[in-house]
Order: sequence, then C-alpha cells, then structure tokens
Amino acid sequence: MNSLINSILTSYNITFLIITVILLISTKYIMILLFKNKFKKEKSLNKAILLIRSLIIWIFLIFVVKDIIFVDHDLKGFPFYISKGLSILFIYILSFSTYEILAYFIEIKIGNSSNKRRQENSRLVWKLMLKIVIFITAVIIILNITELSDILGLGATIASIGVFLGLTSGTWFPPIKSGLLMLFSNLISEEDLIEVPELNIYGIVNSIGLFSTVIRNEVDNHRIYIANNKLENSVINNLSKLSRVGGLREKLIFNIGYLKNNNEKFKSEEIREFFKEAFEKVKKSSLPININFDKDIEIFLDNPGDHALTWHVFYYSDNEKTRIKDKSYIYEIFFNYSVEKNISLSTPTTMVILENNIINKSI
Repeated sequence: MNSLINSILTSYNITFLIITVILLISTKYIMILLFKNKFKKEKSLNKAILLIRSLIIWIFLIFVVKDIIFVDHDLKGFPFYISKGLSILFIYILSFSTYEILAYFIEIKIGNSSNKRRQENSRLVWKLMLKIVIFITAVIIILNITELSDILGLGATIASIGVFLGLTSGTWFPPIKSGLLMLFSNLISEEDLIEVPELNIYGIVNSIGLFSTVIRNEVDNHRIYIANNKLENSVINNLSKLSRVGGLREKLIFNIGYLKNNNEKFKSEEIREFFKEAFEKVKKSSLPININFDKDIEIFLDNPGDHALTWHVFYYSDNEKTRIKDKSYIYEIFFNYSVEKNISLSTPTTMVILENNIINKSI
C-alpha cells in the first residue's frame, strides 16, 4: 500500500496535478480572452474548450499516471484492487480524451458539405469507426493490466483476432489509410472540385467515407464511387485549392493561319489586338460569365506550325465550379468576333483543289 501511495504522492505528480486542475478551470476564460472574436457561435466555443481540456487531461495521464498504471507495486488484497481500479479509471479517461480530440478534427475536416444530411452521415461513420478502434484498444489494455486475459483464457482469442486482422489488412486497411490521409493532409475536402485525368473524372467531392469517396461528375451529372486508395494513388488536380492569387488560370487555344483572306500575311500585333478586343467583348457580354475581369488576359505564341500559328490565351476564373460554362461562353464570343473581323479560327490548308488542279497556296 505504501508503494502505491508513494508512486502517487511524489512532488512531481502533485505539482503537475495542481497545474492541470488550474488549467482545466481557467480554460474557458483563457479561450474567451484570446479568441473572443474567432467563435461566432457558443457551440463552437464549447467544442474548442472541450478539446483543450481533453488535451490537458491526455497529457496529464500520459506523463504522470503512467507510473501508477504500469509500475508493478507487488500489491495484494484491497490495495491491489484499488491500484487496478485506478488503472481502469485512468484508461477510461484517457480513451475518452483521445476520442474527443480526434472527433473534433473529424468535425473540422468533414464540415464543408452543403448537404447537411450527407455531412452528418459522413461524420457518424468516421466517429463510429473511431469509437470501435478506441474501445477495442482500451479493452485489450484493461484486460492486460488486470490480468483478466489470462484468467478468462482470452489471450489466444485476442491473438487469433490480431492474426486475422493482419492477414486481411491488405483488403480493408489501404482504403481507410488513404481516407485518413486525404482528410487530415488537406489533399481534398468535401465540396472541392477535382480533376483526375487518368480516371477520366471531373467533379465535386460529395463525401469521403471509410472505404470509398463519392464524387458528383460535373460533365454528365452522375455520381462516381471510387476506392480511397485508388483515388489517392492517382494524380489529383484540386481546382478548389489555388496556388496563386487571382483565381484559376484557364487556357484558350486558337490555330490561326499565316495569311489573311486577301493573301496578305498576318502580323503578330494584329492577332494580339484581336484577342484583346475579343476579351473586351467578353467583359461587356450579358452572358453569366464568372471570371476575374480585374486581371488582363495573357497571350502567348506557342507553336509556329506548317499550316497555322498556335496561340494560347490565358484568363483567370473566380469560380472553379462554373469553368466549363465560362469557357464555352468565352469561345462563343471569340468566334463571333472572329467572324466580324473576318479572321478564320480553323486550321487552314496550304493545298486546295480547284477543278481537279492542285494549287499551292504559298505562305
């Protein structure tokens, strides 16, 4: 009994306990003082306070109470049951604190969906999995601490379950691991617009589950279910997470011949002026185009080919979710203006056939 009391009542443990109690009591006031303008809802503030308190308890249990749980006191009788009872209580509190900390991050990461029902369902699935893992872990630790696994003959059963999970981990573990990596690495989030070229996917992420991710295809408006590990191992273009200020940089491609209709050669300044004037038409258009008009277009000559010059025109999009419609509208306006300016946007040929005679149109 004295060894148990001595393990608990060390100056280090008492000091740490006093600091922990003070921090637990003052957590709310500190959060209000430092972040009073960060939390618009009281519910969000209470969740953050619970997270901080759980983290404080977790640290206390890890660095202080571990000496009480795992040190062999060689106790018998009533002190033995007190020690084991405290161990079970501490494991329970530690499990609860761990769950609250991880559940808070699940709330943050799975919180962007506009569909509240789908959002709550995703959270429930991840939290249920978290509870199961923490519960099984806590039960195994308690059985080992109390030596009940040997008394009840559960050692072989637990070992068999571990072997089974190990042998089947190649099936169930990769999708779960990939789902966790995508959630907590901020690779993709719900409501993100992503493009996966090798899987021919262009759509909005509806939900990230334990084993699969649901994506709404923006091209034909149907849902795609894909395994998390297959998605993570692919090249993902996340169009909702921009790497530069100004919006998503979009590209228009035009092939314009070397000659005008009167067989005079185009000058590069004339083509550049045409693109600038066409973009002014886009600005004045009544079509619902959601792009950044504050940034000018960027014009580059890419490839002087045999039949035409390939020009790239870049603009910046404000809304990645309307980029397909926006690009279609812009192409339409550029085409109409090219007709007005008598500039052909089709790839010309250098050879034409007139009355069975081949004529070479020299450039």
